[in-house]
Order: sequence, then C-alpha cells, then structure tokens
Amino acid sequence: ILYTQQSGMLQVAASGETARYTLLPATNHIGLLTVPYGYRAYDLLRSLDLENVQGVRRFDGETGLWQSAAVRGSVDALEIVGQNFDIRSGDGLVITMKERVDGWQP
Repeated sequence: ILYTQQSGMLQVAASGETARYTLLPATNHIGLLTVPYGYRAYDLLRSLDLENVQGVRRFDGETGLWQSAAVRGSVDALEIVGQNFDIRSGDGLVITMKERVDGWQP
C-alpha cells in the first residue's frame, strides 16, 4: 500500500523476469523471481538443452523432501526422468550442469 498527499504517476519495473543467468558446469544455486505460468521442471530442463544439463532439484518446505528431475541416456537418446514438479516464483533451485550456458532465462 502506498499513501500520498496528491495524485500522480508511479513508474514501476516490468513484471517479467529480467535476470539472465550464467550456469556453470557443476552445481548452481539460483533463485527465480518470476516464472511463466505453469512452468515445471521438465520445461526448465528442455530450455537448457538436454545435452547441457544433468538435473534440477527443489526442496519442498511443506513435505520436507527434495523434488528432482534429471536427464539420462546417451547423446542420441536423452530422456528426462523423475518428478515434473511445479516451479513457482521465489523458488530456490539447485541446477547441475554438464556444460556452461550463458544468458539463460526461464
């Protein structure tokens, strides 16, 4: 809530995610401010190109359990396994990469 003594215009930032991430080989801990509606773990893995990523994990504070999805198989036959969990705005994720990806956005 914002109280003022006179009317006027207040310019605010765009509502979309503006951060771009550099994900390095190995483990990356990131927090997402906003994500597209209905965004899920499999969407995230595909957006990184399955050849570049090993998996994504999220701690579920309600159950006290880790949720995870991973990429397995050979280059010719990669597939996603594990939970296709929801990714929500404000979530902290652990993304394990095989290759560096620059400028990634959800």
